[in-house]
Amino acid sequence: MNIVSEVLKGFYVIKYLCKNSFSKQELVRVPEPNTITTSEEDVREYSKVMNTNMSSIYAMLLNVAKQVKGDKQIDHCLDLCSGPGRLTVFLHQQLHMKKTTGVDLSDRMIDIANSHAEEVNEQDNVTFCKSNIMDLKDFENDSFDLVTFADGAHHLDTIKDVRRVLEEAQRVCRPDGAIVLLDPIRQKTKSLTELYLKVSGKDYLDQGLNHFYEQFRDSMYAAWTTSELKESIPENSDNRWFHIVPNGLKLFQLVIGVPREQAELLTHAPISASEIKKIIPEKYHMDYMFLNLSFKGAKVIEISK
Repeated sequence: MNIVSEVLKGFYVIKYLCKNSFSKQELVRVPEPNTITTSEEDVREYSKVMNTNMSSIYAMLLNVAKQVKGDKQIDHCLDLCSGPGRLTVFLHQQLHMKKTTGVDLSDRMIDIANSHAEEVNEQDNVTFCKSNIMDLKDFENDSFDLVTFADGAHHLDTIKDVRRVLEEAQRVCRPDGAIVLLDPIRQKTKSLTELYLKVSGKDYLDQGLNHFYEQFRDSMYAAWTTSELKESIPENSDNRWFHIVPNGLKLFQLVIGVPREQAELLTHAPISASEIKKIIPEKYHMDYMFLNLSFKGAKVIEISK
């Protein structure tokens, strides 16, 4: 571990917390110029995501999915906007799923995702195909135990589009299944956004992932605010829907749908920190610690429509 780097990161976290506390929402959303990753170089860089600080964010999603589903066997999971498939395979293996399907609109992403499944001998259990997430016509009702939608909502043009995705996720999810959406939060000001980019983006630039950094930058300006994403929750739903906004580091937010009869949102103990440390690179352990602390004190709001 680079002590100097971690101390600097801690300094920037404190600076962020202070600036965020005294800021009002001013930053206007700027939609991404390209919502589908198609270039060979962009796909190649994106495929290295588990070797970046994004691994700590994916570990957080894993932890939430584990707490929501508990020890129930996941026979079939659907991962929306699966990209290069790194997260899809990661969730499949860590949650011991029987079968996982990833969908994306980029042919290049689908090709590289299938190759990643083959690398770890999961090609029979983890598959990828092309599909429009707002119209999952290739999948029947009640097909999946878990539907995940990570880092994809900000790619869509409107909140109505995000709601349509959640409605489709609800349709293909089994009555006792769960839906988990994770997406970045648009920061209050340009100054806060650039501060976050300076800290997190440095990791991508240090690894020569310049294209990935530019996509990350576009994502932060295209992200939804917490009040905007809350409007994506389907109306007249048979599910109970929760919106989770972290305390302190307001970088990512969660929307979770569970069966209406499920008394508690989180039914299982979280994965221990020692276990998490085994599955993400050591240099991102502190990133995970900061995220975990923010979500431990998160505001959990049940949304009824």
